[in-house]
Amino acid sequence: MYLKGLAVKQDYQKAMFWYGKSADQGNPQAMYDIGVMYDFGQGVKQDHEKAIQWYQRSALKGYADAQYNLGIAYEKGEGTQQNYAKAREWYQKAVTQGNVSAMVNLGNLYGEGLGGEKNDSKAFDLYKKAAEKGDSAAQYNLAEYYRAGLATPRDLDKAIYWYEKSAAEGTIKAMDKLARIYRVGYKHIPANQALSDEWADKAAKARAREAVR
Repeated sequence: MYLKGLAVKQDYQKAMFWYGKSADQGNPQAMYDIGVMYDFGQGVKQDHEKAIQWYQRSALKGYADAQYNLGIAYEKGEGTQQNYAKAREWYQKAVTQGNVSAMVNLGNLYGEGLGGEKNDSKAFDLYKKAAEKGDSAAQYNLAEYYRAGLATPRDLDKAIYWYEKSAAEGTIKAMDKLARIYRVGYKHIPANQALSDEWADKAAKARAREAVR
């Protein structure tokens, strides 16, 4: 309430006070929220190490968002030494609880072979699960796997389907891929300059909007 200014004036100090009270009683969401405040310097001096301490407490109680944030910290080396293996571990815990963003990030680690084996099949499965739940990054990555035939038979129709899903969420590189596919065509998919121009125009407009943000 105080953190987001819901029904009361935003007050980070009061938010921290009440989160602290709740965390003392073992509330994992409150522990996570304190971690977020340290992570982003909301009402306190930004301190990634303290953020990780609070995320750790929350994550050990099974709070999925804290597990995901720990995965990010270990992947990027923020507030702790970079450790891709630990990033995988925490992402997996969050994935088990259905955290979609963790599916994408864990898929990336498998796809790039960071923190352990490179496994395109596991990456594909994770991207597919996240894509079906509406994650635009996963939709784009899944399209790339279908286009290249990685861990699955090559299928440009499915690639186009997922590029379009991702593009509809504003993914510019998906728009670029669609523009290219329709510009040159492929086997049973004929070249279509009008459709190519349409996607290229959408990509250009999306870039223009990003430039003025």
